[in-house]
Amino acid sequence: QSCIFPFTFNSVSYTSCTTINDTQQWCSPSPIYTGQRLYCTPSTSVPVSSCGVSSVINPNTCSQTVPTTNPLLFLFTPCSVGTVTSISPVQGVAGTAITITGTNFGTNNCENQVFIGSIYQCPITSVSSTQIVCQIGSNSSLDASTIQNISVARDQQGFLINNGLLQFQFQASVTNFSPNQGSILGGTQVTINGNGFAPANTRVIIGIIDYTSQSTITYSQITFATPSVPSNLYINQAIPVTILIGTNRAICPSATCMFQWSTSDTPFVDSVSPTAITGTQMLTLTGRNLAANPTAAIPSNTHVTINGTSCNVTSITNSTILCQISGAAAGNYSILVSIDGVGNAASVASLISTAALSSVSPMTIGTNGGVLLTINGNGFASNINNVQVNVGSSSCAIVQVTQNQIQCIAPARGSNGSPAVISVISNGVLFPSTLSLTYSTTVTPTISSVSPTSGSASQLLTITGTNFVSNETSVVVGNVPCAIFSVSMTSIACTVGSSPAGSQPVIVQVTSAGNSNSNVQFQYALRVNSVAPARGSYGGGQLLTIVGDGFDGSNLTITLCSQTCQSITVLSNTQVTCITPAATASVSDTTCSLIVSIGGLTQTVSYVYQANLTASVTSVSPTRGGTGGGTTLTITGTNFP
Repeated sequence: QSCIFPFTFNSVSYTSCTTINDTQQWCSPSPIYTGQRLYCTPSTSVPVSSCGVSSVINPNTCSQTVPTTNPLLFLFTPCSVGTVTSISPVQGVAGTAITITGTNFGTNNCENQVFIGSIYQCPITSVSSTQIVCQIGSNSSLDASTIQNISVARDQQGFLINNGLLQFQFQASVTNFSPNQGSILGGTQVTINGNGFAPANTRVIIGIIDYTSQSTITYSQITFATPSVPSNLYINQAIPVTILIGTNRAICPSATCMFQWSTSDTPFVDSVSPTAITGTQMLTLTGRNLAANPTAAIPSNTHVTINGTSCNVTSITNSTILCQISGAAAGNYSILVSIDGVGNAASVASLISTAALSSVSPMTIGTNGGVLLTINGNGFASNINNVQVNVGSSSCAIVQVTQNQIQCIAPARGSNGSPAVISVISNGVLFPSTLSLTYSTTVTPTISSVSPTSGSASQLLTITGTNFVSNETSVVVGNVPCAIFSVSMTSIACTVGSSPAGSQPVIVQVTSAGNSNSNVQFQYALRVNSVAPARGSYGGGQLLTIVGDGFDGSNLTITLCSQTCQSITVLSNTQVTCITPAATASVSDTTCSLIVSIGGLTQTVSYVYQANLTASVTSVSPTRGGTGGGTTLTITGTNFP
């Protein structure tokens, strides 16, 4: 299609292209404008500027620039846009210098940017108008499993034109592999340092066996512990270690990526002395090749374990290891030895940990039990659930256990005055025992009376009895501690804490002797001091707060005018809330008893149902309406708030 001149638009005739009602030059393909527009474009050069002929710019003249007298002009020209023609090399590891050749590069480093892939910016080391050199840094995060595009950007111009698709293959590399050999029993901790190990896409293969699942992989490091030699064919052979990122092999320096399961590096443990222990013991392990590796001569680099218990190494030579063990659960165990930088030892030595009981403390306690017993010996299981202790025929509740010691709470013995045999079963093994515990009335703390016998929180209580011991005595009333002021052999003064109303046993506990008798009681009083609000509507539904003492009990009830107060909530031992029930309406006020009961104790306070606080409804109008809602109701009554 072509323009028709003249054409008519909005009753105006045009003989050339116009910008009326548009931002570009346009014309009509018909004599009368029908809505279709053709946009006019210059066929030769940029139109002459109205600013003067000196401002005309020819985009085909490469030497031309925007005149300084007309800084608002913009020059579109292919002449100043740089191009990238080639890169070298097209693959490399971290540290590789890449040379980029092209035209119109900025001559300052800061004027250019080189991207490998979409994210990594390669640090530029030198630049000229035709050449840029950049060097890949370590920890670049470049993906070694795929080929990356190379792009160059210049300041104030954007990305330069590539002469074809320019690509670079980043290669993962190994810079250090240590150690290269270790024990045939495995356990050698191998560390591989380098660059380009993608954690989710890297495989570690020794020979033909994949050990990726045993490896910990980061971008710059791989660590793994070698297993036992997988085949006798691998012994004393340098086996290649292959690291694959995707399907691309990491670059290793010559002979670096090799591992050898070596008999000359393998330590051997032949015997132990003594062969049995009954507690903490210094062991002498005898063997061969124990310190052939320089790292093994350092005691902290050698690890000896017996049934999971560490034997602390104090010295090591090529033929002996000295270590001290604190004990082990009763049984016969292999001795495991591993050496940092070498791996696991071949061990035929074993150790017997003998089940033994050596002492109990204290040896004499009160007849009511409650004393923390300490039983010393050897061979106890470290898991508290696998140990059982009986004193006589009663269980001693275990508090703590180690391989050498058990602590448990002694049970009561009653009037049986004969010594009680202590028996221990650990991991199903019954320990031979000659230990016994004597229960004696001469050390048993005894309560004869308390004064007063009733009261509330903060009441000063005097306890009279025998065998109380200063600095070893504590008191509970129920399960609540009584804060002690003074103690003598026959008297204790303490302040009772807060407790639910009702009778609670008073118990004295002496650390070395145990519990007292528990048949002396203290009566916690029930008190009701106030109720708020103290008056309300006959309609009920009012939240009351009752203040007093002794409320913190599960069997607390509240009634109002002989009706149950609803939704009782105990906030503390001194405060409880409930919601008033409705009462029969009256024109006059009604005073009721609010009764709080707990454990057979009751306390009363007055509450008033007040007529003038009771709202009543006499009528509602209208009495019916549409199902769509929106009807205005008028409610008539009295005592609305």
